[in-house]
Amino acid sequence: MKKIKSGYVLYGKTKYNNNGSMVFMKPRQIIEVSNVQFAEKGFVIFVHEDYLTGYNLHSLIKKYGYFEYEINEALHISPAEEGVFTKLCRLIY
Repeated sequence: MKKIKSGYVLYGKTKYNNNGSMVFMKPRQIIEVSNVQFAEKGFVIFVHEDYLTGYNLHSLIKKYGYFEYEINEALHISPAEEGVFTKLCRLIY
């Protein structure tokens, strides 16, 4: 989830600087981050596509269109959902 004070993230030939959006990228997708300053600390989780190979979850994930965002789409979340997500991230971190 990004909270950008200034700068932009470019993917899919579209600039994104809106706040409260979660960003997901497919393997081998190209992004550009330019002069970005964030409003608060955060982190990024990268999962290599080979990580799930050979596991049941790899085939199950392919069943869900949820994971097939186009490069010009973003997942916007409500303040309540943001709170839940932040709590989950703190558990991971």
